[in-house]
Amino acid sequence: MNIILALITGICISLMIFFNGSLESYIGNYPSLLFIHATGFILISLSFLKQQTPKKREKKSNWFLLAGIMGILIVTLNNTVFKMGGVLLTLGGTLAGQVMMASIMELVKHSKNGERIPIGKILSLLLVIPGATIIGLRSNIEFYWIIISWIPGMLVMIQTYMNSQNILSIGFKKTLIIHYGSALSILLLMMTFIPLGDSISNVFSGQVPLHFVLGGGSIAIFVVSIGSYLLLKLKPITYVLLLYTGQLSSAILLDYTQGLPFSLEKLIAMLLIICGLFIGEIKFTRKK
Repeated sequence: MNIILALITGICISLMIFFNGSLESYIGNYPSLLFIHATGFILISLSFLKQQTPKKREKKSNWFLLAGIMGILIVTLNNTVFKMGGVLLTLGGTLAGQVMMASIMELVKHSKNGERIPIGKILSLLLVIPGATIIGLRSNIEFYWIIISWIPGMLVMIQTYMNSQNILSIGFKKTLIIHYGSALSILLLMMTFIPLGDSISNVFSGQVPLHFVLGGGSIAIFVVSIGSYLLLKLKPITYVLLLYTGQLSSAILLDYTQGLPFSLEKLIAMLLIICGLFIGEIKFTRKK
């Protein structure tokens, strides 16, 4: 069941990136961030209409509550990369960042336990990073954008870990309400300095497709909640592998609808990434 959920989450991430990037192209970055987080906050708030029985939970660091604010930067970077090279570039870069951070997380875990660094994790990075770089180069963008496309993936892994710890500490619903509430509070404060212009009237007059307005924020609830749950159940690298498998087909289809071509080089790049993820899961034994 966890495997199926991870695959579905991967597909949803592709759709979320597509909806969020499309919304930004209609009304701009700041207004799109506001609508995305407001949608998520309102939807998760509705779940509190039902009474909950409080449970005693393990206390975690208060710094983990900043995961939602980190989401503002993640969405902004993803939307920017989406405009530069489409869904496949965004996902390729995000995946490279996720693999790097997941590998770091596992290496830290091995180091704490006094274990040797697995050879497979190193080989995984040596395949995934070139694969993501090839996708970026075939998108005809400057090299520094390829590096920038990795940052959201690294932040997503940190954010997902923080949310998974929050779930253990304060529960599932409270984690989500704090996640969206903290981000929305910052965005509302930013209204003092950043004008919304005609974005609100454009949305309510129907000039922006409704699925772009509500889609990203709605799907994000599923992605954040299920992703945090799966990271408690699966290894970080396994989680990333299943996510990418789900993202792959949907990203190709979404880019095709936007007129972005799919090339042999991109296929080779994706195969490098998939091979890298699989190798990261293989346990290499050393002869004594």
